[in-house]
Amino acid sequence: MGHQVVGALLTGAVALASVIALASAVFGGEEFEGARGDGIALFLIGTVVMGAIAIVRSELGGLIAGPQDAVASVLAVALADLASGGADPLADSAIALIIVVTAATGVTLYLLGRFGLGRLIRFVPFPVMAGFLGGVGLALAWSAIGLVLDPFPREDLLGGDAVAVWLPAVVLGALLSAASHRPRIDRIALPGLLVLSMVGSAAFRALSGLDRQELTDRGWLIAGVPDGSLLKLDALTSLPEADWFAVASQFGTVSSILVLVPLASLLHTGGFEESFSIDLDADRELRDAGVGNAAACLVGGPAGYAKFAPTVISRRTSGGGLGPQLGVLAGAIAMLLAGGTVISLAPRWVLGGVLLSIAYSFIWKWLIEVKGKVELTSWLTIVGIAVSIVVFGFLFGILLGLGLTAGTFIVRYSRIPSVYSDLTLTHRRSNVQRPPHEEEQLKELGNRILVMELQGYVFFGSAEGLLAPLRRHLDDPTARLEGVVIDFRRTSGIDSSATTSFAKLIRLATEHRIELIMCSLDEADRGPVLAGVAEGVPGSVAFRTDLDHALEDAETHLLSRHGVREPDHGGFAAAFGPSTDALRQYFERLEVQEGHTLLRQGEPSPGLLVLDAGTASVWIEGESGVARSRRLRAGSIVGDITAYLGGGCTATVQMDEAGVVYLLSPEQRRALEQATPDVAITLHTAMAQTLAERLVYSNAVIDELLG
Repeated sequence: MGHQVVGALLTGAVALASVIALASAVFGGEEFEGARGDGIALFLIGTVVMGAIAIVRSELGGLIAGPQDAVASVLAVALADLASGGADPLADSAIALIIVVTAATGVTLYLLGRFGLGRLIRFVPFPVMAGFLGGVGLALAWSAIGLVLDPFPREDLLGGDAVAVWLPAVVLGALLSAASHRPRIDRIALPGLLVLSMVGSAAFRALSGLDRQELTDRGWLIAGVPDGSLLKLDALTSLPEADWFAVASQFGTVSSILVLVPLASLLHTGGFEESFSIDLDADRELRDAGVGNAAACLVGGPAGYAKFAPTVISRRTSGGGLGPQLGVLAGAIAMLLAGGTVISLAPRWVLGGVLLSIAYSFIWKWLIEVKGKVELTSWLTIVGIAVSIVVFGFLFGILLGLGLTAGTFIVRYSRIPSVYSDLTLTHRRSNVQRPPHEEEQLKELGNRILVMELQGYVFFGSAEGLLAPLRRHLDDPTARLEGVVIDFRRTSGIDSSATTSFAKLIRLATEHRIELIMCSLDEADRGPVLAGVAEGVPGSVAFRTDLDHALEDAETHLLSRHGVREPDHGGFAAAFGPSTDALRQYFERLEVQEGHTLLRQGEPSPGLLVLDAGTASVWIEGESGVARSRRLRAGSIVGDITAYLGGGCTATVQMDEAGVVYLLSPEQRRALEQATPDVAITLHTAMAQTLAERLVYSNAVIDELLG
């Protein structure tokens, strides 16, 4: 029970001192002197309503909710603009603005939580978040300075009365800020400093013999706070009397609260998880905060959410019990009922010091300390956002930040090469296994086909990189480029802004009579490419489903253009040359139909197979499914690995069309080796050459990619 009482006193002192300070800053101008009591009442009522909602709904025990510093800094700017703009009646217009903002904030928070969109707020770029919070710190510091110096003429700031107010405020703010960064002493130091300050102020009043009015006239106490009850439950009656044109003029300023509150609320949720080693439902916390704001707007309370420092003190002193929460509510109600009699215990310099301590913390963390954690461009962006918020307003600062971070992202992302690899057919071949004479021709002519594999998100900033490999090969007199294959398999999307770059690519290829084949394009991404085709030369691009088929077409067209034809004799003769007749007698000739399975993965091999006529495909089954690894043409040898190593087949081979296959069984191979060893050497040489060519090709691809 004792720790609950201690927690209530300590938490209440910190939470309520900040509430009074924030309210005094928001309604701090001379124009609001007559309405300052109502303004403080609205902040206190909002604290009571949000605190009660938190007790009933929040899953975090000991959570303290209420109006927040970041929101107050925006409202202070908006209300100052209302006053300077001549809103009439000013007080009713100010209250109406607060009600509208709180209602909109409640709806926004609840909908974000209801539809599970809390995670979207986490995608706000860090420089924007840090700059915004740094701007909040600067705005709070400006409000605190205004609160402290408001009663004194600017030419008398070094006079005795002025110094006696602003100097203690600056010192108290520094001490409170320093104490808040000491986790082991903050729960005692923070309320201790506040209580000590107010006791010292009360002692000075008693010794000086000055009454309350005299202290108010000398700038020590907040003016405009009447004695007696401040309780105000008729805030909604201000709506019909408000100057709605003046209220609407502040849309640009206060709309930033709809971004700030969800973001800050989620930041606090993450901070609670880290501080207390717990896991909270962020969407539930958003919904709870939305309900609290919706209830607060009915009594004129300003927008708010969970208060970080008071909540930490509450849980550390009471273990998440109800004591601190009830203490804050009881203290706020006492202030509402007692009015200026209680609030006068907190002099102007104490309230200013509380605001300055919050401002110091924001400025130190988000403008100074962050410098060592981010690169220079990001830090300059953060500072620029913070300064622009103070000079031009919150909405301008947010838009500037989003623009700067978007521009920085575009520049940096465009530096990532959009071309993953640009090889030629010499090093990037299809899976088609061709006869030896075609393989030789492709080795000689392979550098005439460029193969580009794209990566990442293709947009106007990165699409220009597509032209560089093409121009480089065109400038190479030894390349004599005839075709280009572009593979989109590694891309994550294509923006319509890339249309112009594709049009340039197509026109450049057409001017040099280069065949263009594109593959692995999703239907959703074909729009920008087809638009580029329309702007370039219609009908100049061929589309294929995947890279393997595109490479096969490019190889076939290249061989055809250079007069390479299939030999008149069969594939068996092409594979073994002069030894064909000597070997053929050991092979069994098989006529097979389309779809016939020659080898099945995992099953024993019938022997060595040579494709004499027709085509076949090699399929490999893995965890992700079945994929074609090679396509066989006449003259291809399969079953060679199993013939040497034994065991089951490493892949499935199936005929794509009817054809002729020659089979050498293990028994016949042994008979060949015993009867005619010299002819067997020819067989082994052909098999070794096939394996070696695959290895050399694989090594060449790896070297090209790494080099």
